[in-house]
Formats: sequence, C-alpha cells, structure tokens
Amino acid sequence: MDKLELMQQQLNKANGMLVGLILKKPEILYEYTIDKKSLSEEAMFYVGITQKLLEKGNEVIDEVGFSSEVENIGLIELYKKYGSYQTIKDMMSIVDDRNADSIIDNWSKWVLCKTYYEKGVLDINKHYDKLSKMTSSQVYSYLEHEINSVSISTGVDGLDFENLILSDEELEEIMSGANLGLQYNQKSHILNSMTMGIPKSELNAICGYINEGKTSFAFSNFVMPVVDNGHKTLIISTEQRSIVFKLLLITDVLTTKLNYFKLTRKKLKTGKYTDEDLRMIKMAKQYIQENYADKIIFLKLYDYNTDIVTKAIKKYAQLGMELVLYDVLKFDSSSEDQSVWLSLITDSKNLFQCCSKYNVAGLVTLQLAMATKNKVRQIGMECVANSKAVFEVMSEAIFIRSAWQDELEEDSITYLKPYRLKRDENGRFTGEREEIKLDKDKQYKIVRLGKSRNDSTDKFLLYSVDFNFNIWKEIGMCTVSDKNKY
Repeated sequence: MDKLELMQQQLNKANGMLVGLILKKPEILYEYTIDKKSLSEEAMFYVGITQKLLEKGNEVIDEVGFSSEVENIGLIELYKKYGSYQTIKDMMSIVDDRNADSIIDNWSKWVLCKTYYEKGVLDINKHYDKLSKMTSSQVYSYLEHEINSVSISTGVDGLDFENLILSDEELEEIMSGANLGLQYNQKSHILNSMTMGIPKSELNAICGYINEGKTSFAFSNFVMPVVDNGHKTLIISTEQRSIVFKLLLITDVLTTKLNYFKLTRKKLKTGKYTDEDLRMIKMAKQYIQENYADKIIFLKLYDYNTDIVTKAIKKYAQLGMELVLYDVLKFDSSSEDQSVWLSLITDSKNLFQCCSKYNVAGLVTLQLAMATKNKVRQIGMECVANSKAVFEVMSEAIFIRSAWQDELEEDSITYLKPYRLKRDENGRFTGEREEIKLDKDKQYKIVRLGKSRNDSTDKFLLYSVDFNFNIWKEIGMCTVSDKNKY
C-alpha cells in the first residue's frame, strides 16, 4: 500500500472517530468548528442529521429520534445502505468523549495533509512517516519549516547566525532593565507585574467575546499608560474608524488629565454640549496636540494585507514606534471553511515575525468563539475553537469576560471571593489576604492570564469598569470556579 492510500485510510478512520464522537456528544458541534466541506459523504450524512436534531432541541441521539428524522427528509434508503442504527451504535461504542481534543485534532491533521497534497504543496510519499506522528499544528509548522529551509539553502539574505555566549553589553542591558517589556503599571499594577510589561519583539493578545470591551480595555490599560511613559504607538484597525479612537483618547484626557466627568462617551458622540463642555473639549484637544500628536499614529486597514502591515510597522519602527496595537484579529467560528482558521494562524505568525524583526511590542485583540460565551468560567485558549496554534507565537495572552451574577453573590458557591494581598510596614507582601467587598452597582470584568512566558496561568484578576468614561480599575485577585454551564 502506498503512502497516499495510507493517508486516505487514516482520514477515513479519523472521519469515523469524529462522527462517533459527534453522535455520542452532539454539543461538540457547538464547542468546535468542524469544516463540513472536508467530511466524507457518509460522515456528512450522520453529522447533518445530528445538526438537525440539535436545532430541534434534542440533546441525545437515540434510535427513534435519528430514524424519524431520516424518514422525514426522505433518506431512509441511504440510511439502510449505511447499516441503519447498528452502525451508529458501533461508531459510538469505540469513542471516549474525554478524548475529544485528540480525536478532532487527528481529523484536522489528516484533512490538512490531504488539502496540502491536493494543492501540490505536500509530497505525501516523502513526508507521511513524520506527519503521522504529529498534531495538526505541528503539521502546519513542519511544512512551513520545510518551505523556509528551501529558501535558506538557496541563499536568502538577512540571516544572522551567532553563538549563545552572553556579552558584557547584553549583561548591562539586562541589569538596566532594558529587557523588561513596555510598562503599563499605572492602571494595572498586578497584571503588569505578571507579564513583566508588554514584551518587545513578541506578539501578545487580549482575547474576549463580542462587545466585552477588548478595544476599550486595550486602549485604557495598555496604550495610554505606554504612551504616557513616552513610547510611540501605532494603532492598526480592521473594523473601527479613527473617530472611535479619537473619542477614546479625548475621553481619557478629559477624565484622567483634566478631571472632568460631565461628558460621558455617549454625550460626547451626540455633539450636544454646554459651554463648559465645549471649553473642556478645547482644553483636551490642546493637551492632545501638545502631548500625543506625534506619539499615537492610526492606520485603517480595509483589507488585511501582510505587505501593508509590514511596511507600516517597519516605517514607524524606524521613527521610534515601540508598540503596535492590531485591532482586531478575528476568527469566524461559524465558518465551515478550514482555510479560515489556517489564515488566522498565518496572520498571527506574520505579525509575530514582523514584531520580532523590528523589535516592537505587538498587541492584538482577538475575538473568542461565541459558542463558549456564558458557558465557560475559566476562559482560556480552549475558547478559540480549532485554532490553538495561534497562541504558539504569543508571549502573553490575556482573556477577559464579564463577571456572572452568581459570581458576585456572597452566598453563592461560585462567589469570586475577591481579595488583595496585605503588605507589611516595609511594603513587602505578607501572604495574608484582605477581603474586598463588591459594589452591586458596579460592573465587573474577570481577567485571566491564559498564556504566559513570564508567570503562571492559574491566576485571575478582577476589574471594575465604567464604560461611560472608559475607566477601568484593577480591584485585586479573585477565585473563579471551574463549574461551567453546559
């Protein structure tokens, strides 16, 4: 049997395991993105019927429900051809739903291999033995490495090889604090300490669901503190116009610099100002002109283009830019196209390489899969369906969501138990906790460092937020239950 036949055999087996998993645990269709176009005809039959049953409110696949649905849509002969319900029982019996991640990853891997083979990128006979031992993300990275190695062997300029002996100059840099990231501790003291600033030459992410305040959080807690520390920033937006960020900036100046709280963000948009409002707006404009005109640059990106982004980062890095905010790196979890999440992986790697090459701190906002919203408490990388490979290039990944009502009630078993650590007379932490009382009239956000090269990922922070003025306050630490809602 040649390698191509072996690959098809593995894909057929992976299709069977995936279908068995979906039949056994139908909610998998909501928890993961399954590219239905990549399923075999037989697999699509079972998945399609399961999808219809889910839409009708069925949470468990049984013989009566499945057979009735098949009969309703007139596919009873095809159903019999495939072995009727006995085949379903057989497929479910060989699957353990606790292995869902590995089953889906294995299927994704062989779909990738077939896709690359059909596009003429992959010589399956040459690489099969290695690929069969890899995960889907490793397959992607391996093929990317193979392509890059060809470029290296044919003489690509710009390669810089060196030994790993620490020089005196590098040691002095470390001792001076130059290797620390861009500091943003004015508003997020604890989080800044955990991430050691925003690492330069790295890509970092702020992840959240739609309308959770990702952009507002990034601007208030990262962009403005960094800019106030004297570091130039480039904002690249794929969705928002410049006016959105101009209003965020003027709101920040009005509240934090001029201590003026009579203009909410909503009122600012209406244009209906009092004489006092107008006078303060003019003062804020003057402040921005004097302090931020050359420190914050905005670029609206209508179509994602790696060349445009690379040129923009290169240009402004040469002009002293040290932070780039890319808003928003978006993953369409409703798409059934396998190329969508592959594109997301490629985009994140391109951004990382660009930040690394030009020594800038990269910060992206990333949208989470909506299928997990209001279901997962300890949000993390698993909430980006089918695209964990995106985070391979990330140094720090910060996840943000709204606190649920039961987490704010002191008599609830899922109460957040917010606290801050006490300090002694010398300012050192004692290890003792000081309980924090929550205000029922305030809105709270839970922040988790979901991936980090500088700290552990089992810590949760609590912020209060007033969106009227985009004021975020780091309250302290909290304890988040692992009791999800499914």
